[in-house]
Amino acid sequence: MRSSTKDIQWAGTRVTVMGLGRFGGGAGAVRWLMARGASVTLTDLRDEGELREPLAALGAQRPRLRLGAHDEADFKNAQVVVVNPAVGRPWENRFVRAAIDAGALVTTEIRLAIEQLPAGVVTLGITGSTGKSTTASMLHRALRATWTPGRAHLAGNIGGSLLDAAGDIEEGDALVLELSSAQLWWLSREPAWTPDIALVTNLVPNHLDWHGSIEHYTSCKRAIAGDRLCCHAGPIEEWGSPAAVRIATRKVKGMTLPGAHNAENASLAFEGALWALERTGLDAQADAERAIARFEGLEHRLCAVGTAGGVRLIDDSKCSTPQGAALAIDAFDAACVHLICGGADKGVDMSAMIDAATRCASVLCIGATGPVIAKAVRERGGASYECLDLATAVSRLADLAREGDVALLSPGCASWDQFSNYIERAHAFVREAERVLGPIRERPEQR
Repeated sequence: MRSSTKDIQWAGTRVTVMGLGRFGGGAGAVRWLMARGASVTLTDLRDEGELREPLAALGAQRPRLRLGAHDEADFKNAQVVVVNPAVGRPWENRFVRAAIDAGALVTTEIRLAIEQLPAGVVTLGITGSTGKSTTASMLHRALRATWTPGRAHLAGNIGGSLLDAAGDIEEGDALVLELSSAQLWWLSREPAWTPDIALVTNLVPNHLDWHGSIEHYTSCKRAIAGDRLCCHAGPIEEWGSPAAVRIATRKVKGMTLPGAHNAENASLAFEGALWALERTGLDAQADAERAIARFEGLEHRLCAVGTAGGVRLIDDSKCSTPQGAALAIDAFDAACVHLICGGADKGVDMSAMIDAATRCASVLCIGATGPVIAKAVRERGGASYECLDLATAVSRLADLAREGDVALLSPGCASWDQFSNYIERAHAFVREAERVLGPIRERPEQR
């Protein structure tokens, strides 16, 4: 499969963008291609009503649209196809196969963007089953505080399009990239690309619906490892040669974020920042540590929303793995936690979340996996309730929670059975909490 676009003259080139997406990657690719004169067809299985917001992000220039279904002709007639990484098992997708068989170059937005980077950019790639967004953001904060002022960038799976910022990135800049297993599968196609420094947070089964097996998922994650690998002690060390591996052992003092898992994320970010800074010759360890320690967290990732009716609201909607939900529970006194969990089934083992959930004051189970989780928690002696949806879960929560308790939305599952994405799920949680529990006090932005 040809994937490099370095030698393409885009004016007049027939390009099909497969999947607009909701987080900016597809829109960024369309804008970038059309600005260079490419003839772009955008195709998505969702209709125009479902895509209203991301379509608006395209701006004034509109590509040819084929929405609600794909047409094989759009792939057979294209010279380049840009595939959204959310397209599962692309190696067996009939539309992707049609493009390859017709001789098209098949790529993704992240690869297209990486190929536009000037020489001399220091790239730091972060992956893992949980914690990669937080670790990437901590690392970015550390480099912004210590690298050449303003010359550290953050992009990738964390949202937006690197193509939108590629023109502002200069030789010698630092670029932090959060990379998903799907993105890494595409980046491992010939010619394979790896970052200058790779950071891996952890590895537990995830996205098996996309990959088909834990072996395939692991091989995609492992593809990030190049000349320099930074990780915690354990099996991931074996992904690199001993001389190319650094183990994150330094503790960041004075952390703002709660939870042992965030302390581990901070340690990894700190080690990665120091390794990158060795290139500059700067003695900036104290500044890097301070920047990481002051990091207050990301939206929808163990984020304190405020208090309603005396109950603390914690939004961890981004959590889509059972292991991540277990870590979120352990960041609090579980006996005071009312956990809202469940969602779409990704075909992974739920036992890590279920084991932790049995220690919670109550477990309010929603979505497709809700009945299975509720039954398993009850069988282990926990207090669980099958709730059809978030509105039902929050209404039940109001009957169970006491003043000072924690309402934790940490689903441990994907959102797409009931919501378009994890952001919509988070907004529904806040909306229902305000409806049932009353006005939210002490919102972080009001402090």
